[in-house]
Amino acid sequence: RTHTGVTTSCVAGLQGSAQAGRVLQHHGEEGVLSPAVAMAIVQAYIMMTLAGLWLWGFGEFWNFMVIELPKDLGPYSQMSSLSMFMHRAFPMRETNDTAFEYKFDHVLILAIVMACLMMGWVPTRSEVAKEQAKAAKAAKKVK
Repeated sequence: RTHTGVTTSCVAGLQGSAQAGRVLQHHGEEGVLSPAVAMAIVQAYIMMTLAGLWLWGFGEFWNFMVIELPKDLGPYSQMSSLSMFMHRAFPMRETNDTAFEYKFDHVLILAIVMACLMMGWVPTRSEVAKEQAKAAKAAKKVK
């Protein structure tokens, strides 16, 4: 508790809500998204689209390799090694191995994983110091 009796978490919550309100205000206007938030929303939709396209393409490839190719080769043929791998690595027990199906939550999970893989790591103190030293050395050579 602080000396006024208000807990610090309440104060932090009020500051957080004030910051959230500033995100929606741009140049004093209420309800207008800032450009950074608008760009983040566009990027999120792009990631969702890419994840959906990837799963659609993978589903088509899985259907070809696991379902269609063995049908085309005939009843006495053996599955190719890639077909066998895909059949074992990505089983579709829900459809009894008759089709590759996915739901919206699969698309969402893939989009989140792709976004996490594409994020950059924050540079460490030593990396920042090395960059500053390089910049100082380059500026010294120019003079």
